[in-house]
Amino acid sequence: KKMGRKEIRNTQSTIAHLELENLKNKLSGNFSYSISHSHQYTCFVITKYKRIGVDIEKNRWEKSRELFLCANERKLLQEVKRGFTFFWTLKESIYKSFFKSNYQISNICISSFDEELVQSKIKYVGGKEVEKELNFFSTVIGAFVFSVVISLD
Repeated sequence: KKMGRKEIRNTQSTIAHLELENLKNKLSGNFSYSISHSHQYTCFVITKYKRIGVDIEKNRWEKSRELFLCANERKLLQEVKRGFTFFWTLKESIYKSFFKSNYQISNICISSFDEELVQSKIKYVGGKEVEKELNFFSTVIGAFVFSVVISLD
């Protein structure tokens, strides 16, 4: 039986998570980790920093995902020479660095960024909102955009 796209993604995810667990079991100490996969690429990062998030996505624009961008992000998207997928992977990486589940990606709003730092507002359940400054790295690999954020505090 030929596997469909959904089955392939689920298999990729399962393998990546198993490999990550394998690696975590070989390391001692407290580590933060994040994982992402898209098409033929899978990446995971492990660090001793407090928070880390990674995302890789095929470079494309999806109208449905634009709904998850806050007004400021839509404004930044028009002003800077970065594509939609850059904002999406950056936002997803921030999300993964702060939340493992039970939150909406719309709870994060990118305020500003430069070559190394991104400012974002994060809204927690109950309405508490905090401003965070995170280090980030983003690059294009073929047809894919890869972003990682690290919180040094």
